[in-house]
Amino acid sequence: MDPHGPIPQPPAWSLFIGQAGSIVIWTAMALLIGAIAVTIFKPESRWSSRLMTIGASGFGVAFILLATLFFTGRYEYSYIWGLSQKDYEPWFKLAGVWAGQEGSILLWGMLSAVFAVWGLRSAGSYRRWYVLLCSLFLVTLAGIQAFESPFDLHAPIDGIHVAPPDGQGMMPTLLNYWIVIHPPTIFAGFGMLLVPFALAMSAMITGRYQEWVDSVRPWMISAVTLMGVGLCMGGFWAYETLGWGGFWMWDPVENTSFVPWVAGAALIHGIFVQKASGKWRILNAVLGSIPLLLFTYGTFLTRSGFLGDSSVHSFAQMDSNALWFLIALMGGLILGILGVSIRAGIISRREKQEFKKPETWLNKTVFYGIAMWLLFAFGIVTAIGMSWPLVMSLRGQDPEMVDEFLYNSVLSVFFLPFLLAISVAPFLTWRGLNAKQLVRKLINPLAVAIFAVGVCLLWTKNSIWPAQKALTETVTVLGGGEWPRVPWMLFVFGLCIFAAAANFGRMMELYPKARRTTGGVITHIGLMLTLAGLVFSRGFQQKDTLFIHNNRLTASMGYAITNDGPTGSFADRSNEVKVNFDSAAGKFTATPGLYYRPAADPNAEPQTNATPHVQRFLLHDIYVALFPFDFGASEPLMLTPNADPVAEGATARYQGVNIHYKRLETEGTPGTDGARFVAVLDVWGEDGERTEIRPWMQLNKGQIIEEGVGVGDGLKVVMTTPMDAASQAASFRFDYTEPGYPVEVYFKPLTTLVWLGVGIMTLGGFYAAWGRRRKPLAPQEPTAHEAAHDPEVEAPSRPGHVR
Repeated sequence: MDPHGPIPQPPAWSLFIGQAGSIVIWTAMALLIGAIAVTIFKPESRWSSRLMTIGASGFGVAFILLATLFFTGRYEYSYIWGLSQKDYEPWFKLAGVWAGQEGSILLWGMLSAVFAVWGLRSAGSYRRWYVLLCSLFLVTLAGIQAFESPFDLHAPIDGIHVAPPDGQGMMPTLLNYWIVIHPPTIFAGFGMLLVPFALAMSAMITGRYQEWVDSVRPWMISAVTLMGVGLCMGGFWAYETLGWGGFWMWDPVENTSFVPWVAGAALIHGIFVQKASGKWRILNAVLGSIPLLLFTYGTFLTRSGFLGDSSVHSFAQMDSNALWFLIALMGGLILGILGVSIRAGIISRREKQEFKKPETWLNKTVFYGIAMWLLFAFGIVTAIGMSWPLVMSLRGQDPEMVDEFLYNSVLSVFFLPFLLAISVAPFLTWRGLNAKQLVRKLINPLAVAIFAVGVCLLWTKNSIWPAQKALTETVTVLGGGEWPRVPWMLFVFGLCIFAAAANFGRMMELYPKARRTTGGVITHIGLMLTLAGLVFSRGFQQKDTLFIHNNRLTASMGYAITNDGPTGSFADRSNEVKVNFDSAAGKFTATPGLYYRPAADPNAEPQTNATPHVQRFLLHDIYVALFPFDFGASEPLMLTPNADPVAEGATARYQGVNIHYKRLETEGTPGTDGARFVAVLDVWGEDGERTEIRPWMQLNKGQIIEEGVGVGDGLKVVMTTPMDAASQAASFRFDYTEPGYPVEVYFKPLTTLVWLGVGIMTLGGFYAAWGRRRKPLAPQEPTAHEAAHDPEVEAPSRPGHVR
């Protein structure tokens, strides 16, 4: 009989659900292959759409089955064991479904499938090619999922599958509410990219470039909005979790989301030009197909393991079969887009298109083109940077992430003209304005920007907040030059405010006349406010590094800081350390989190999770990043300045403890091994009761041994060097008997603009998508009123085509 009891085995129903999940994925593959076959051999049949719809639903069924196993705590599955625990709240159990590699691929597949089926309503005459392309993409994702399966059991022990009583749980940094909302939001944007891809490719295959534009516009606006808010959520998550005091760090995984976002934004602006003048038809179709390719490439980078040592994110090496499916998908997308684009370009060259020229160069077509090329530049530079670890790996070198400074320096070259373009473009018309007309429109936004910069400049000189150090600091620009920090940061901040004010002014002009066009302008306002907040909060942030102890009063950022210690056990993931901040302007208690999670290997050190505390005020944040306590972090506090020896009879006071140095006693021969020097001290506190203590110092084999004596609450007095036996002068210091916490305190001004801007940007994006949700029944010429007032339909003329 087993003295430890029977081995816990998984119940039959759990094994059935896991097997069903795997079967559903393989069945989805078969159905999607069937949809592809019907599309090729019987293009007129409606069964292609039906088979694609049924096959696509397999991702949703598999998702529900996996969620069921999570909520019922079936830890016999290695994926669930690694991402869940019995004591997790329901929302963390749900988040576990997509918190790991296999589940995030399933989330991508499910959302792509949902939008692919939903997009059938928008396919119109492109239905055949739309179904074929969506089915090809989804069947490849199903192939990846079949080999990168979340339904794999632990390896059997002696042929028996074991059901552990509990799981290991997520990495500590994942246990945050953002894990619940950030991945579904940004993957919804990624999944939505499949619809523009299929419509754009169908347009190039069929040669019909007008119909797809009206269908794709709400999809791409929605996808860009979801990706944008998802990127910002990731920045908020990093800000509240990682403890480095910022929102964005150009991490490779951040970049794999940013690159398709800027490509999608470029397409949205290109569509405006095509709708107004008929230009850029093929360019827009290529742009519509690229974002999906870019995200697939980013997925390859993050899932292949090449970025494992060059990102703050956690990666797992993908199963080799699944990786080959992913490589095949990426290669197929590249070849397909390239082949169809070349074919479309050749056909287009046979047609001669004539366009009426604008009256001046200050027109929307020119400035939309500038904005698009600048967005391309953002994407290209970032794509090169995020690919650099892969390049280094292929060259046999250790992969390293491109430094944040290099990203900021290079992209700032494109950032400033981009701000100018986004400020000017809303006021322009398709026919064009002269310089005098444009200047009149920009005077008020310029005045707003100058006023805002002036207010902030006065603020930086105000002694109430600790930005005064920034007045003497410099920033390093591309090429190694040093520029004064304050003028440079205020200049960039002012350009952001100028752009926001310009778009706000244009919004007020448009709203009564062309309400449906204001969504994009609102989005611009939100984006500019977000960038202004990021620039100001990072450019003028101040940082102090200090140690806090239970028995020490510390100061930082104008606050007196004391530590009340932990609120519970360091083994409890809800444990926090209470740090009190007190100043004449007010006080608050920061509660950064700190706990230790046992490692999977019992011989390894426990994993540390330290989360910062963000105290938000209207105009700034106080950001407190706490690090694990360490006895080595305790600060020696000298009794006398510069560690000078004190003579007999000296008296000192620290933290309510008074010390009087009475005399020095010597045991043994000074200068010889084993000689001991004993300091005789009187110690008394607030009550006045004196106690004699005798700290000593001994020479032992060339090493000095110090033995302190405890005094007060958590303090001890240590005798140390330098010392003079002839004059009886000695040195002393206070040590703490309890460990200290290393702490970083940041002052982050105007972070409110980041949150406000993201909210406005998101609302503007969805409002723009809602305004474009209906497809026109037939192409129509703009009315005289629309031509006069709507900046998106006003055009010199419709293009003519000469065969």
